[in-house]
Amino acid sequence: VYRETRQAFDAAGKILVVHGDGEMKTLLSRLRDCGIQVVEALTPKPMTSIDIRATRRLWQNQVALWGGIASIVLTDV
Repeated sequence: VYRETRQAFDAAGKILVVHGDGEMKTLLSRLRDCGIQVVEALTPKPMTSIDIRATRRLWQNQVALWGGIASIVLTDV
């Protein structure tokens, strides 16, 4: 579905952005491979098992990361 959506978005001059909240480590390579251009609200360690540096190495310049800040680092605990 995302590959087809990407093609339609390309034809319309749009970019494909998905919401990546939660534990999505097993999906990171699939998100890249199906043509998603931006993942918004990716939730990193310590809230999930996602390592931002490893994700950037995996995605390289194929997927943009929007967010990537664990919300618990912004609150008093």
